[in-house]
Amino acid sequence: MNRLALIVALLAGGGMAWDGTPWCGVAQAAAPAVGIQGAWALAGSAKSGLGFVYMTLTLPHGASDTLTGVEADVASRVEIVASSGAQPPAPTSALLLDGAAPLIMQTRGTHLILHGLKMPLKPGETVKLTLHFAKAGTVPVTVTARAHAPEYGMPSLPGGIRLD
Repeated sequence: MNRLALIVALLAGGGMAWDGTPWCGVAQAAAPAVGIQGAWALAGSAKSGLGFVYMTLTLPHGASDTLTGVEADVASRVEIVASSGAQPPAPTSALLLDGAAPLIMQTRGTHLILHGLKMPLKPGETVKLTLHFAKAGTVPVTVTARAHAPEYGMPSLPGGIRLD
């Protein structure tokens, strides 16, 4: 192959170095950006040794990823608990995320349990979590402790209004 054809082939299709890494003309797919909204923890005592964390995780449309683990600065370990359909929440090793719909962690549903709290969680205090994803890698998040769920104390529906 002459020099010009070799240069054109390398620029058009890219090439690989001896270790398999691309060296020309090939773009690597970026990990999906994980969105985290409404992160909060239920304030409680260290006496029980448990804490509960809730949040909403989102991905761009068409993306997918897996939450594979969580670490917390105030707990010895963090357990991922999943709920699906009519089944009660149960521990799981991972949570699948899909860009088509958010993953909502909420009371009586999918959530995180902090085991072995090192100190009580007081309203207004923050907890630092590290979320581990298969594609996005590690994502830090700061969670604020609350005395009640965010919807606590919301006004009720006016008389005569039904949502069913």
